[in-house]
Amino acid sequence: MEINPKILEVADIYQRKYGTSDYFKKLQIAQMVHESANGESALAVEDNNFGGLTGYHKGAGQQPEEDGSATYGHFDSLDEYATYLDRKSTRLNSSHRSL
Repeated sequence: MEINPKILEVADIYQRKYGTSDYFKKLQIAQMVHESANGESALAVEDNNFGGLTGYHKGAGQQPEEDGSATYGHFDSLDEYATYLDRKSTRLNSSHRSL
């Protein structure tokens, strides 16, 4: 199976920006391939969202609904997705860069 070039580009952007290891990069690629049907899901194609990310911050994603439920994020670029991915990852596991 050939990995979607956009997924590889997101992983490259993330690694350059945040200095992650090659091992972490491989895990990140595998997760994006799995969660986005190798970049072919509607969310990946239409919204540059390769991991089903929800939530909101200025400049990326959509605002949560009034009832507090989150909507899937829309990202204008792969760089914007990688930046938001780091914000989500950092909150979940502050030691992810050492993997």
